[in-house]
Amino acid sequence: NHPNGTSRVFEAFKKINNENVDLIFNLQGDLVTVQENTISKLERLMKENNSPVGTLASKLKKDEIDDENVVKVEVETDLKEDSFLKAKDFFRIKKDLKNKKIYHHVGIYCFQPLYLKQYVELGESKQEKILQLEQVRILGKIDINVGYCDSNPLSVDTLEDLKRVEKEMTL
Repeated sequence: NHPNGTSRVFEAFKKINNENVDLIFNLQGDLVTVQENTISKLERLMKENNSPVGTLASKLKKDEIDDENVVKVEVETDLKEDSFLKAKDFFRIKKDLKNKKIYHHVGIYCFQPLYLKQYVELGESKQEKILQLEQVRILGKIDINVGYCDSNPLSVDTLEDLKRVEKEMTL
């Protein structure tokens, strides 16, 4: 009976001996090819910046701009290898992207425990339900920092995605 994966992660977190846990990861289940070094990078950025919530993004390909299955994130300036910038917006489709710094959002989140608890306690927002993007719940309430990821894990959102992943994984 959970509205999203983050609330499931919080339930699991509460059930373990969690007093020495400083970071909690929520890796979206549809990211079947995420690399270990991608997760390690997010952990490093979170610790170096003492960020409440963090995620990653990669370059947005031209064919992804109008794909509603690809979640995008907007930041203020260009994401560089070691930057960890505050997210301005998350969206699927948006008009007028000219002169904006838009990236392909990678479905991995990292929370400090206190902020994961706050996220869950906020409950679903109207905008979150409309956009079907759980991260918009905390925009403007808790900072979400975005790091650059040079790989773009394959995500399974459609039948075509599944076929592409099956092909990639058999190579």
